[in-house]
Amino acid sequence: MNNLIIELKTLILTAVGLVTSILSPIGDFMLAMLMLLTVNLIFGIANARANGEPWSWKKASMFFVFCAIFLAIVALEFLIGHLMHNDPEAILCVKYTCFIAVWVFGTNILKNWRGMLKEGTATYKFVDILLYILQVQFVEKLPFVKKYQESKGQKVNG
Repeated sequence: MNNLIIELKTLILTAVGLVTSILSPIGDFMLAMLMLLTVNLIFGIANARANGEPWSWKKASMFFVFCAIFLAIVALEFLIGHLMHNDPEAILCVKYTCFIAVWVFGTNILKNWRGMLKEGTATYKFVDILLYILQVQFVEKLPFVKKYQESKGQKVNG
């Protein structure tokens, strides 16, 4: 029985080491996205509390579910490219996925931050300008996001 537990621990550690080594080229991307998602969670909670919303475990637990799904998608994008012996294009795919996540969650962070501020203050104006830059200027750099916005009938100019 003791040997079985040791062998099981060895198997698990080997599998974790294998996955870690395969995903090491995108480790920085995954860490950056985890940090972005955590900041998004913090600003979401702060905005909700500032506007008098009660604590919601359902809302908070969705953070962990979304993080797991997002990181799994990014890992699978790279893993598929790696198994097809095309690491540079797999990293490029991960990079674009992360750019889209930065746009989506960066916009959400700024909206939450702006929602906590008093309209007309200098900080409000600063955050509003940052939100404009992220919503309009960043979209200009990624034409497929601009086309997506236009196809959904959303305003591109903020």
